[in-house]
Amino acid sequence: MGVRRKTEWSEYKIQQILRKFFLSESTKKYELCNLFVYNWESDYLAITRSGVAYECEIKISKQDFLNDSKKHNKHLIISEGRLPEGRPNYFYYAVPEGLISAEDVPEHAGLIYVMEYGIQYIKEAKKVHDGKFDYEQTKLMDKLYYNYIRYRDLYKESDISSLKKEIIRLQKQIIDYDDMLSERVCEIDELNNLIKRHNIEC
Repeated sequence: MGVRRKTEWSEYKIQQILRKFFLSESTKKYELCNLFVYNWESDYLAITRSGVAYECEIKISKQDFLNDSKKHNKHLIISEGRLPEGRPNYFYYAVPEGLISAEDVPEHAGLIYVMEYGIQYIKEAKKVHDGKFDYEQTKLMDKLYYNYIRYRDLYKESDISSLKKEIIRLQKQIIDYDDMLSERVCEIDELNNLIKRHNIEC
């Protein structure tokens, strides 16, 4: 059996997995990453068609999580804030499998383990309010517009070297997926051999 390579987690990688597995395409209306919708930057924020907001705080190391737990004002706003437009309906931590436990997170927060091919709910988040997402109060359209302008300008200023780096990153991803595919093929071969041996012995 091939040796399983350790996954190198990044915020971006977890965001991509959340995009794919956190909510169904028919449920979500918007998915936003690294945007100041509230009084802090949301790593991942999903807003459903019915106006319910789910925020996922992404942590890739235990120290990263411990640093976030010191942000008392943020968690006080989420758990006890008076204004619905200033906080999501549900708040989760999304972390690599086994990084922290359900006992580590605040009472209002949920916990999701992120794995290579999916997510697992370890603790369901508490619903902190019933209000619907307020597009006017949060000025979401303005924020999306300014973000669009910023990234459009960054794209215009990008040079050949940054594009080459992106190509290298994508090539590395392809190699990683090829390695994983090879491992799966080896595992299948071993299982087939095991079945053959079992049939012969019987």
